[in-house]
Amino acid sequence: MGQLEAQFPESNLRVLYTASGSYMAAAVLDQPRAVIEHKLYWAPVATRDEGDYLCGILNAPSINRLVEPFQSKGAFGTRDFDKHVWTGAPIPKFDAADTRHQKIVELANHDAAVATKVTSGHDPLSSHIAVRDFQRIRADIRNTLDSDGVQTQLDTLLHELRGL
Repeated sequence: MGQLEAQFPESNLRVLYTASGSYMAAAVLDQPRAVIEHKLYWAPVATRDEGDYLCGILNAPSINRLVEPFQSKGAFGTRDFDKHVWTGAPIPKFDAADTRHQKIVELANHDAAVATKVTSGHDPLSSHIAVRDFQRIRADIRNTLDSDGVQTQLDTLLHELRGL
């Protein structure tokens, strides 16, 4: 039905983000032939900076609050980000000349470095990582980013961009 072929866009860069969960998580993928699992969404991006910009916004804590009214609710709270992130929290198109956009890129790079440091020693592709370990690792990353103030800076910039 063409869905597998559709995963190989002309762009070599894609932003991946979680389809569901309690917290949005996003990352840039630079492996053009990688097949994306069904619980992730992806969007092609033209440049690494554009990808980092989107990741910075999607990983900002306030994105969860902006999308929450559109999410389904289950026994453990909200879930299913799906495509609501694009309607519930419209994101301004990346503009390389905008200093706020460049600051988001810088903060997203910091986020990625923290995530790399926290996850060092863990193989994210290993089938031996238990769900609780995965959840603990993600919580460790969030806690580290919260304590260094980066998440607050991302939220502030996101609110500025959206005119809030």
